[in-house]
Formats: sequence, C-alpha cells, structure tokens
Amino acid sequence: VYGGTLLLNPAATPLQWLRVMMSVNEEHLAVVKQKRDELHGYTRQIQEILPVKLRKGATCSAMDFYYCVKGIAEVTKAMTTNDRDGEISDDDSALTMTSTSLIHASTVTISVEALGSYRRAVVTKDGIIRVGADITAESLIATCQRLSEEAASRREKAEETDLKCRDLMKRVKDTFELLYLRRQPRSTVTSDQILSSLGRLLAMRQNLREHEIIKSQLHRNSLRIAASGQLCQLGSDGSIVLPWDWQ
Repeated sequence: VYGGTLLLNPAATPLQWLRVMMSVNEEHLAVVKQKRDELHGYTRQIQEILPVKLRKGATCSAMDFYYCVKGIAEVTKAMTTNDRDGEISDDDSALTMTSTSLIHASTVTISVEALGSYRRAVVTKDGIIRVGADITAESLIATCQRLSEEAASRREKAEETDLKCRDLMKRVKDTFELLYLRRQPRSTVTSDQILSSLGRLLAMRQNLREHEIIKSQLHRNSLRIAASGQLCQLGSDGSIVLPWDWQ
C-alpha cells in the first residue's frame, strides 16, 4: 500500500497472478492514494525547511521510505511549531539554527537506501548524497551542512561531463551516419567511459582505410554502447551492441 506496486511470485502460474490482481479492490486503491498524498505532503513540508530533494533509492522499500520521510517531517514540523509559539528547547534551537544556515545553500538530492546500508552518508560521482532509511532529522540536517558543497561541486562536474558526452555522441552519430546512438544507464556505463569509447572511435578517422570500413558497416545502423566484458553482438532490438572498452 505504500508504493502502489503489486508484487507477483515469478514461480507462480499466470492463473495465480490473475487471482492476485483480481484481489485488488477499491479499498486498496484508496489506501494507496492516501499514502501517496501523505508522502507528498511530508516531502513538501521538509522542502520548506531544508533545501533537499528526497528520493527513494533502488534498495529501499516503499514502506521504509515512507516512514523515513514521515519521521523527518514530524521533526521539522515540531521545529516550526515551537518556533511560532516561542517554546524552543535547546535541542530544537540548535536544529533550527543549523537548518537556517542551509536556507541559501543549493538544493541537494538525497537518495534514501535500505535500512542500515549507510552508517555515514556518502556522495556519489553525480553529486547525489546516499543515506540509509534509518537516518534521523538531526543527522540529515548535519549531513546537508557537511556535504552540500561537495555534492554541488560533483554535480556541476557531472553535468559538464554529460554535456561533453551528448556533444560527442552527436558528432559520432553524424560522422558515421548512424540511425541512432544510445548508451546503457549511468550505473552500467559511466560518462567517462562513453567519452573514452567514442573518442577512440572518432580517432580512427586518422586511418582513412579503417575509417571507411567502419563507416560502411555502421552506415544507417543503430549503435548501443554497453558495459565492459561483453562481445560485440547484435542486440534484440536490431542494434549493434559495442562494449565501451572495445579493442
């Protein structure tokens, strides 16, 4: 009910899947909508206090993400309520002062992962801060204060690399007259690997004979850059699959 996702047993038969799907009724859908609305409200409430964008990580369950966001939102609500009423404890005062110092900071993206997966928050190459679903509001505020500048710097570098990547992909597509040029997700093939792979492909223009051979083979075909360790092969969609570290 927290994520609105219906989980099916892969070992079950299609008839058993059908029975599970038919068991979903209006009451279930109403609860799902209610939880989504509540989650949206909690997220909006947090963003009014902290310059963060919370998102559910791939390893985090919908239920853990819901209660993580709910817990943080309740603390931020208590901070604002006590501030208006003039009843601020020492702990709340410290939190309020810390959160206030983040008002003018750039917005950071925080990926909430599985419970206990991160004892300390880490910053990815894309400038995303990863935390565990058991993080508290106090730790979240301290994490934003400690890592926001590093996250912003890495995000800026990642955006510059992505821009170079898109420009290079366009050049390769036009040079070899490809139907389309695609890449696998960043989690599989990084932007730096794409730059390396396509850069070597363009460098083959120095050898006119090799360039003409490759161009004739790729002309009006589709090319997809894949992860390392794969062989050059024909994909199920008819595209030529090329590992980024091709030789």
